[in-house]
Amino acid sequence: MASELNISEIYEQNLNFLIGSGASFGYLPTLQLSLKDSLMEEQFTVETLSVELTKRNQETLNTLLFMHYYNSCIKPAIESNPPVPLPPHRLEVINHYTDFISTVSSVIKEKKANERKCNIYTTNYDGCLEFAAENILSNSGQTVSINDGTNGFKKRYFHTKNYNNHVIQKGIFDNYSTPTPQINVLHVHGSVYWKKESGHIVVDYSNQDAGISFNERELELLSEFSTIVGNENATENDLLALQHNDEVYCQGFWSKYNKLPIVNPTKWKFYETVFEENYYQILRHLSFELERPNTVFITFGFSFADEHILHLVQRSLSNPSLTVYVCCFNEPEKSVMSAKFKDYPNIKLVTTEAVLNFSAFNSQVFTLSKGDGTANG
Repeated sequence: MASELNISEIYEQNLNFLIGSGASFGYLPTLQLSLKDSLMEEQFTVETLSVELTKRNQETLNTLLFMHYYNSCIKPAIESNPPVPLPPHRLEVINHYTDFISTVSSVIKEKKANERKCNIYTTNYDGCLEFAAENILSNSGQTVSINDGTNGFKKRYFHTKNYNNHVIQKGIFDNYSTPTPQINVLHVHGSVYWKKESGHIVVDYSNQDAGISFNERELELLSEFSTIVGNENATENDLLALQHNDEVYCQGFWSKYNKLPIVNPTKWKFYETVFEENYYQILRHLSFELERPNTVFITFGFSFADEHILHLVQRSLSNPSLTVYVCCFNEPEKSVMSAKFKDYPNIKLVTTEAVLNFSAFNSQVFTLSKGDGTANG
């Protein structure tokens, strides 16, 4: 498997990207917990701890786990709009996204007039792509259309068919017609900005309230729980030692949490039919793009832990004109990816000499001024 990614060799092809949570590292807490498995001594994630608690029939603790997840990850994502003022560590992440979109914009402008588009799929719902898009579009010198799949006026309604819409610049006398370069942004796992309304999805970027709040007792329980899962010396046994007769608490949480328009970090899917339908439509859109001739698919910050996406990409690799570049954070991740894609010759694993974070991706891998910093693996 080669590991070189040269923009000059791919820009004329059908460009697609998949941006995972690794790109947003540092913006919000990750799904990784400090709590360790008492037997394996490995750190739990939200997903693996949920599996463990479910296996042990610990319904209240599992509820507290998702209250903790909402409080530490989802709520800050919703409330970070508008993003001013952002603390430096969050601003740095947004700047990485802005640099990335700026490069994508420059690349697709070099394509043939009727092919100036690409798709950016993301499993993230932290709003980073939206903030970066706003940065790009507020630059009056930029002539790119960033399509979030909505149409409407006061209310913006989402539908995947809107990704087929294109902006065309025409002369006042119709003496010329030029398609505007277009970047489609598709949220594979939903978005905190989605809301269900009369069987449709309304996208509201001013939304800062998920309607979930905790009473005093729930906050006490949540504080105890969060302290334990944030303790690197604690194990699941410390959680199980939390004995409360508090089943009456926390149970109202699920009725509101299950209405959030996002895919949980477990194998669960959307509970709402409207959201679930659009979730599958976006996956279908991705599948169709990967079946197109001369397609390039670049993944960054994505672990392929989501089996639905992993299997979708693996199936698409039967397309001989598809090339998939998987950007690996480090050599251990490269080994994991190599095992997942060992039977597919059109997979290319990309690494750098140091860790491949977003800064390295922008400066060494996906850059218009690339030197010789990309390592061969």
